[in-house]
Amino acid sequence: MKYIIILSVLIVFSINTKAQDVKITQLEAKENSIALNIGMLEYSTFTTELSYKKGINIFNKNFMLGTDFAMPIFTLDFGDMRFRVITLQTSLMQKGSFDLSLKIAPTITTSNTKVHKILAFGEEISIITGFYGKKWGGILL
Repeated sequence: MKYIIILSVLIVFSINTKAQDVKITQLEAKENSIALNIGMLEYSTFTTELSYKKGINIFNKNFMLGTDFAMPIFTLDFGDMRFRVITLQTSLMQKGSFDLSLKIAPTITTSNTKVHKILAFGEEISIITGFYGKKWGGILL
């Protein structure tokens, strides 16, 4: 019975609740977005991620400014976490429902085990492409 409960919890937490990331053109200037994502987000670990995004308009171009924090669900240990300090995302090209956008995010990552402790500072640069609708989205890698 114990294994059935553990397996059920793992299945529930492995389902990523984020159906679609916020499309850059859907977050207008001064709009806010707060999201909680639970599931296998990266490196096959069960994580929880809390993010905040705000739409801003600079020179008649929409940008998303935000931050996010992620850590493993079951340990809730600040020794293993990722913090994107300030993310900036903008759309580079749109045609119909297709969107190509650029995201830049300075990142702080920590990893803590019995063998090592790591604190890493880095920069994440992403190009995100996908087809988006008002209630659906498909990311292309």
